[in-house]
Amino acid sequence: KLDKKEVKEQVKLDFDTPIDGGEELVINNDLISDNEEQYIVHEDIEERIPIMWPIGQVHGTYIICQNESGMYIMDQHAAKERVNYEIVREKMKERKHESMQMLVPLTLEFSNNEYLILKENLNILTDMGFIIEEFGVNSIIIKAHPIWLQSSIWVHRGDIEDVIKEMIDMVIKREKKFDLDRFYDHISATIACKMSIKANTSITMDEMKSLIDELRECKN
Repeated sequence: KLDKKEVKEQVKLDFDTPIDGGEELVINNDLISDNEEQYIVHEDIEERIPIMWPIGQVHGTYIICQNESGMYIMDQHAAKERVNYEIVREKMKERKHESMQMLVPLTLEFSNNEYLILKENLNILTDMGFIIEEFGVNSIIIKAHPIWLQSSIWVHRGDIEDVIKEMIDMVIKREKKFDLDRFYDHISATIACKMSIKANTSITMDEMKSLIDELRECKN
């Protein structure tokens, strides 16, 4: 059986010559049967993250993977953070955001100046899917948040509240030349980190495999 890398480097197929499905390919004097044709990879296709399989976890932090080329060590938090960033950033681009009711509404109080700034820019948050109402003097109550804030099995209620507070803080401290894309990038990175698997967290083999598959599908 030929090694995948060996076939990729050595083989140049003659696409002008028809090959019957039932015949065996003869390449470099080696035989490749029908079920081995999947290893013939077009030279123009480059995999940024190779196909690999998890074999275990170390210290609840690193996933050990392997394939025919060798062994790989993956930081599970960094990997999930990359996946989450792309998910959240794509959600940010949507014009319509679905909201999710909070089991316990979040009440926040501000100084006079902070409250005035927040009221003037409240549309930044409501456009993202937040449902916010005034609640007493210089206070607001947040009854719902964008559904993508809780799109990870590793996210915790406290993390969501921290992210919401940071988002509001960014709105209040917005510069005169407010860059919405930069705001979305910063928020996406913050949310991605909060939503990701924490260190010293044991996950199953199926969850490891799922994470690897998700990472391979990332655009960047």
